[in-house]
Amino acid sequence: MNLTQILASGSIQAVYQPILQLSDGSLFAHEALARGPEGPLHTPAALFRAAAEEGLVFALEFACRAAALRQKPPGALCLNVDPLSLQDPAFTRGMTAQVLSALGVAPSEVIFEITERIAIADYQLFRRTLDHYRSQGYRIALDDVGAGYSNLRLVAEAQPEFLKIDQGLVRGLFGAKPRRAAVSALVRMAEECDATAIAEGIENEEDLAVLRDLGVPLGQGFLLGRPAPVLLTLSQSQS
Repeated sequence: MNLTQILASGSIQAVYQPILQLSDGSLFAHEALARGPEGPLHTPAALFRAAAEEGLVFALEFACRAAALRQKPPGALCLNVDPLSLQDPAFTRGMTAQVLSALGVAPSEVIFEITERIAIADYQLFRRTLDHYRSQGYRIALDDVGAGYSNLRLVAEAQPEFLKIDQGLVRGLFGAKPRRAAVSALVRMAEECDATAIAEGIENEEDLAVLRDLGVPLGQGFLLGRPAPVLLTLSQSQS
């Protein structure tokens, strides 16, 4: 099945990874991740590579977004954004707002994640993406902060509500003083910018303990919860 067939058949599904409060383990939000049907276009990376080649970035992104919102779990929902969708000829303003309105979801419940790599590659496109979504009341997370592209001035100027600390800094944090110093600096910067830090890629108790010691408020990773479909509630399963 090619990408055009996948989009036409509505085969894009969403799985959700929890983002937890590290202080007490309570749920803060979920990140939605797209999945295609089993095969070569199953992963998000493969889907969006195909979309870029076929000029279907906006169509794919909207399909992923709609799938994620239809089964939205309680609380905030993080959605990944490809800024290239704004340059797609099919891009239409207000389509996400229509879906939210139909589902009774407020824009304040949606956090759009924009990778810092895009900002470095095309700052003007990055700013247009920020302005587009902020004007509609959505919150913004800057993803992959510290992934080797980090530009602290960019972070300060973007003023995101959330900084997602790249998993490359988080994994192996225990016993690694340079990484600890880098994460600590990002946490302090987030606080100074009135943003909230989220650590990605938490996979063991040792790294989790260090993150708590450094005062990282939020985190996600396989240790805290793997991506999974939304489970039916008891009332839904009996209907």
